[in-house]
Amino acid sequence: MSLFHSLLRAPARRFRWLALGALFSIPGAALAEIVKVEINKIEQRDSGCLFYLVSGNESATNFQELMLDMVLFDSEDLILRRIAINLAPMSAGKTNVKMFEIADTQCTTISKVLVNEILECRDDTGQIEGCLDLLSPGSRTAISLFL
Repeated sequence: MSLFHSLLRAPARRFRWLALGALFSIPGAALAEIVKVEINKIEQRDSGCLFYLVSGNESATNFQELMLDMVLFDSEDLILRRIAINLAPMSAGKTNVKMFEIADTQCTTISKVLVNEILECRDDTGQIEGCLDLLSPGSRTAISLFL
């Protein structure tokens, strides 16, 4: 290879390394440690509103306890009820479905659900801090789920 071709190729190689370095320095470019939580389905029952909650653990943590403090609101943003739901046990890389019923409540009266805080978050080694930051809420229903 001639000196001329060598000089032309050197900047291109440097650019590839710079671009590759920039990709890995972008926040969120790496695999994120998240737990997706989704209201997947709701059903009206005689006794209340049945929720199907799908959670996907995309973290490396094996949760022994992941207790959510949730607040249900009506269409006028008035609090209907406060509940606690435990998503655990939840293995790393696992998707789970939890069903829970809100007794004596019509599904149509619930407009949104707030994940207010994490009441308990533990893995095999003990308490974990910052679990609320791991959650990524969503919904496939008319009831929104948010932080």
